Amino acid sequence: MRHFIKIIAFIAAILALVLAVTPLSNIALFPLLLAITLSILLYILSKKQDKSNKPVQYILLLSAVALGFMIYKSLFTEAIVKEEAQEEMNIKEQESQEESLKELEALDIDFE
Repeated sequence: MRHFIKIIAFIAAILALVLAVTPLSNIALFPLLLAITLSILLYILSKKQDKSNKPVQYILLLSAVALGFMIYKSLFTEAIVKEEAQEEMNIKEQESQEESLKELEALDIDFE
């Protein structure tokens, strides 16, 4: 049981770290919480069995690094993306207005 929890916690911590570095950093919260929860459970089990706590420390270290990346990305990259998206929306709106004006000018409607 202890080995199974250790493996799942390591996988969750590594997955959280990988997702935190990619543009999908918001999704990294779920494996991060799983890794932290399993590391606490693993700590309790290893304390009862008088085993080493090194895996718990490594899992928590990976989780802390992933959390750091998530916080960094949420604070510094979101504003830039919003500004760029707003600029792209303005350009698309201008292009669509110009296209619709050209289409209206191309129509020859006689009012008789």
